[in-house]
Amino acid sequence: MTDTTAPTNPAGETVWLTDLLPDTGHAVHAILECVAEEMSFDESFSEALKGWTQALRGAFKMKPDLVPLLENEAVRRVTAAAGHTPSGLLDPPDHAMIAAIDAQPAPVRQALIDRALHHLRLTPAPTGALARSAALTTSVPAPVSGTAPTTVATTTPTATAARRTAHRAP
Repeated sequence: MTDTTAPTNPAGETVWLTDLLPDTGHAVHAILECVAEEMSFDESFSEALKGWTQALRGAFKMKPDLVPLLENEAVRRVTAAAGHTPSGLLDPPDHAMIAAIDAQPAPVRQALIDRALHHLRLTPAPTGALARSAALTTSVPAPVSGTAPTTVATTTPTATAARRTAHRAP
């Protein structure tokens, strides 16, 4: 039986908000760092999370609609760091998990945040270079003779790249 609580991609991996909206990665990272700092002053995980998510939303110029998603993403990251399956991307926050995190001793809470931050750093955000690389590698249809298709890397610069290069020339 398959667990359907967390959305997964075809490879069976959890889908993160940062996979869909790469710009949110910096905001989630900053939220977790600030929560960790606040928890060092004996603040609970839940209280620190609420305060910093609202404060950092303005710093990252995020729409207010993203605040619940950012909070949920931070909770999902800490849930995964604890070795549990995170809730679904668009599910309401897992209040039982938040309470369980709050109930942990301070060193355990800190270790969970640190592990979540470490994983977030290791997850590369899609970049323009990676997207261009994927777009430039194309599968060429097989010739009429019936031989297998081959993969060819196209190195022809795009018109946009040519214009950028022309503007940079002295």
